[in-house]
Amino acid sequence: MIIIVTGSVGTGKTKIAKEIAKKYNLKYLDLNELIIKNKLYEKYDKRLKTHIVDIKKLNNFLIKLIKKEKNLVIDSHLSHYLNKKYVDLCIVTKCDIKVKKIFKRKN
Repeated sequence: MIIIVTGSVGTGKTKIAKEIAKKYNLKYLDLNELIIKNKLYEKYDKRLKTHIVDIKKLNNFLIKLIKKEKNLVIDSHLSHYLNKKYVDLCIVTKCDIKVKKIFKRKN
């Protein structure tokens, strides 16, 4: 079972992905960490303060990983780039902007 959890920043992707992985005994994968660890990016953009991901490298890496692992929950706002034929379920998180603003003020 390959599940991807994608969505906007701050909508609960990580929490949901970790809970699903735990409940169904699947391996949790933080795609952002994987990208940095395996240098699946083209360059670092200093102005945006982020890595520019090489989508082709990322897809090739994920396909090899999925063939090996089989049971994963992939967490990232980029996980929707994975070739759909390798995905059993895609969960998209979203949040009303008003709720998000209220939540951020409390923290």
